[in-house]
Amino acid sequence: MLVVNKYEIILFLVENPRLLFSGTIDDFIFANTGLSDGGNGAILLVMSLIILCVCLVIMVKTLHSMMKGSIARAIKKVINTDFKSPFGWVVGKCVGSFFLFLLQVVDIDLAQGFPT
Repeated sequence: MLVVNKYEIILFLVENPRLLFSGTIDDFIFANTGLSDGGNGAILLVMSLIILCVCLVIMVKTLHSMMKGSIARAIKKVINTDFKSPFGWVVGKCVGSFFLFLLQVVDIDLAQGFPT
């Protein structure tokens, strides 16, 4: 039985990078454009920011549409938002801050439960 250490596999793949992919080293999206590394990086940065913004807009639209139905009615039953004028906006901020805090606590607990 052949016993191979994981570090030996990593070292082998580092020494032989062509085994990881079928193309050549010069085979990438901007290979024959004549742009510098900075130009390629700028284009990819702009593309990634556009994709990020589109994904965020889609998430916000989805959550907004979810909050129109039965969830919105349940929240309005549980939370009293009928405060006087100077304190009406504070309730929403406090509820949002509470849920954000709760989400971060759960995230920290999960991160500690699964060490890297």
